[in-house]
Amino acid sequence: MSAAIEAAVSGHRISVISAPSGHGKTRAAAEWAALQPRPVAWLCLGPTDDDPAVLTSGVVTALRGLLPAQQELGEALGRLDPGAEVNRLYNQICRTFEQARAVCVLVVDDAQRAAGQLGAGLLGMLLDEAPESLRLVFLGTTPIEGWLAKQLLESSAVQLSAQDLAFDRSETEGLLKRFGGRLDAREVLEDTQGWPIAVQVAALASQRPPGAQDSLEDLLRSYVQTQILDGLGDSLAVFVLTTTACTELTAGLATAMSGRQQAAAVLEELVDRGIFLSRHCGSDETPVYRWHPIFARQCTQILLRQDPTALNLIHRRAGEYLCSTEPMRALRHFEAAHDHDRAMEVLVENWLELIIGDHAAQVATFCAVLPRRLSGAAAAQLILACAEEAIGEHQEARARFHRVLDSLPDHPRGQEVGSILRVARLLLTDDPKAALEATRDVHARLAVAGEYEGRERVAVLFLLTWTELRLRLHPPLLPRSCLPPLASGQRCTRPTWSAARWAVSP
Repeated sequence: MSAAIEAAVSGHRISVISAPSGHGKTRAAAEWAALQPRPVAWLCLGPTDDDPAVLTSGVVTALRGLLPAQQELGEALGRLDPGAEVNRLYNQICRTFEQARAVCVLVVDDAQRAAGQLGAGLLGMLLDEAPESLRLVFLGTTPIEGWLAKQLLESSAVQLSAQDLAFDRSETEGLLKRFGGRLDAREVLEDTQGWPIAVQVAALASQRPPGAQDSLEDLLRSYVQTQILDGLGDSLAVFVLTTTACTELTAGLATAMSGRQQAAAVLEELVDRGIFLSRHCGSDETPVYRWHPIFARQCTQILLRQDPTALNLIHRRAGEYLCSTEPMRALRHFEAAHDHDRAMEVLVENWLELIIGDHAAQVATFCAVLPRRLSGAAAAQLILACAEEAIGEHQEARARFHRVLDSLPDHPRGQEVGSILRVARLLLTDDPKAALEATRDVHARLAVAGEYEGRERVAVLFLLTWTELRLRLHPPLLPRSCLPPLASGQRCTRPTWSAARWAVSP
């Protein structure tokens, strides 16, 4: 990073290092300053430095700090009066640095605290036109990019961003090795996305006893609260805490979760400000937003401690929004909200689509963790058996299926169990005659209005095709209309579930 800062300062009169909190901006600049011979004046802004007069005074005081390093400018620097009129100060500074034999640098740290006043007063005049021998470096969170947009667009300024500050694999490996931990650098990078403070927390956690690890998470959570959320203002902080319950979201989902009709504009503002949110383009060109996973996790933990009821409500809202388009994500949200009954309703409505859509393992896991009153019910057990069959656990699937059959009356009560059982027989019945009867039963139900509709109907048609492929072993048992024709010389073989799923797209 020191080399990148040196290249920026050497080639441009203004350098902007902007990134969210925790990216090590100050540390990187300090390490660069310690390694190179240029005299550096350092101005760290405080909460009251959004006043142009206070800001001007701070700039003059920082420049006067160059006295020991710039003896030939000593007399002129010493005459700078922080209380003098701004134009006079600017002219004095220009005349002074025109005499300098070497380039000097003024670093303005925590520049976001100027609250848009960077372009005002003495600093604004230096931004517009500074002596060639005085370079400016601004460190701050991403709002400063907007305040310095003119200079960046005119190429008088260059920017180093969070991507430049993020740890790469070699830096992560070096840090982990220094701490003596045994963590895999690739896994740490995948989890943290190179966020320096998170990488450091992971490195520290790797060498601490298991009982002490929570305190590091508490430290990171406190950092997110005090250094990031508290600086956003109440309205924006609440929006962030609300929407980070979904690591990936659209403007529509954010609206449903937050109840704010202007959610799209707020998301764009957060992206522009670099608040750990990135924008991508979905398959239909709809913007998709992704929160930094560790930042989102800390925000969720903060909200859980502040108001667990509110967090449950947010998860329910997300589940309701997603249940018609992304039912597996909806199930996770209902599970997070501890609304197992609603989760079961969504599962019953979408289980076959989920299994065919390559979510069988997730469905099996979900069924297994339901409360006993739901997981032991016939509907959940049938769905679990079908999921087990799809992931290759054939013996367990059939044993479970037959246990359910033995426990059911000849005519199961409730449309829910009957509908699931009807379809489950297609997947789990090995006897050709019974399978043929099951296909005929489902074919008949397809003609009933409201029985199988939309994507569920597509999934049922797929499963019928799968079953009919299995019945090629006994073609006389199946009506000719149910069997796709064999090509010349083609042999009848028992297809695998995965092969059939790709051969017939729902």
